[in-house]
Amino acid sequence: MLNRSRLAASFTLLIAGVAGFAAYYVGVLTRTGQLAEASVLETANYKTDPGFPVNMVSPLSVFLSLGVLVVLTLAVWSIRRALVVLLASLTALFGSQLLKNVLLDRPVLIDAALTHNSFPSGHMTAIAVLGIALIFAVPAAIRGFMSALVGFGLSIVALQVMTAGWHRPSDMVGALALTIGSYALWSLIIAHGDNKIALLGSLVRFLLRVLFGLATLVALIFLIFAAFTRSDAAIMVGAYAAVIAACIWVANRATLLLR
Repeated sequence: MLNRSRLAASFTLLIAGVAGFAAYYVGVLTRTGQLAEASVLETANYKTDPGFPVNMVSPLSVFLSLGVLVVLTLAVWSIRRALVVLLASLTALFGSQLLKNVLLDRPVLIDAALTHNSFPSGHMTAIAVLGIALIFAVPAAIRGFMSALVGFGLSIVALQVMTAGWHRPSDMVGALALTIGSYALWSLIIAHGDNKIALLGSLVRFLLRVLFGLATLVALIFLIFAAFTRSDAAIMVGAYAAVIAACIWVANRATLLLR
């Protein structure tokens, strides 16, 4: 069980690292990526208040919610899993601020007015941290249902943040990669798998894989079409579909870290 769990965590960490690096390199460091994401931002209807649940995100609300989920994980499972939830969440939350505000830069390739680095999204990191913590905390019998709910919730929040003009698609992918990568890293360090797989959980994982495949296919079709036609609408749909695929993959992958 531990070998299988460590294999899943290692693979998740690898894919998260590759996805995060690719999102930053393509979306931030290349002129083509910046132009594509600028077109997505131009389609957004900027709002100072994007609405619930994003407007509920604050340091206080995030850390209070995280504290509740750590206690729940301890009550339902073990101190080892509770430590993973706590340490992985803190790694992702502080890591996102360190990356965005200190370590990473946004070069001026298309517009001198858009030099502020927003990669990775702190709001998306916070929501993803709490979502994965919830998957880790609940009993195995409802884990599958919770992973589907989290995947849906992450997708809604990502679309909400992007359509409000707060973040670019690469910021979303970077936040998701950082969060699932942090959970995979601490799952490698602290073994906590339970090897409990409910029938409903297996069915939900299958459905999530199907949805991930469909979202990925839509993203590829529209982005390839956009590459030939320079259609802003196609870029927008392709980018949104890619982010939704990432949200679904993260929710599904989180369940595999528990086996």
